[in-house]
Amino acid sequence: AATAELEAACTQAAASRDATSLSRSLKRARRAVDVSEELLGRGEALKAEIEAEIKAAREAAEEAERERKRAEREERERVERDAATAELEAACTQAAASRDATSLSRSLKRARRAVDVSEELLGRGEALKAEIEAEIKAAREAAEEAERERKRAEREERERVERDAATAELE
Repeated sequence: AATAELEAACTQAAASRDATSLSRSLKRARRAVDVSEELLGRGEALKAEIEAEIKAAREAAEEAERERKRAEREERERVERDAATAELEAACTQAAASRDATSLSRSLKRARRAVDVSEELLGRGEALKAEIEAEIKAAREAAEEAERERKRAEREERERVERDAATAELE
């Protein structure tokens, strides 16, 4: 009975490439007394062959999945790089025209996070941002200096008027 079951399981496993029923039949046949060693060896070899095929198929599927994920990641990076590059170029053009570095700052941050954005473009954007910020700082300092000068002139005028009024009283 164990011999017939093992032969049927070998035939079924060879046809379906599924070793689950073959495993149970091999266990039973090993306990049985009247099963030939040749049949046991053939069953075990078939089981090992099927398990190796299953393992190879699983590894191939895992490798294909890793490759698919890598390709998807590279595509996302490419799309982000292209978008960040376009945004940075537009921001550089807009910032050069308006002399306002706010949109340029956001675009530079996005471009730095993106993978493989042109270093030349990043450098150009950084230089433009630094130039605009220096202009803004110089204009702010000039305005502060003009305000200080205006206040000093007002104070001197007030003091002159007070001095003239005091001199007029003494005369």
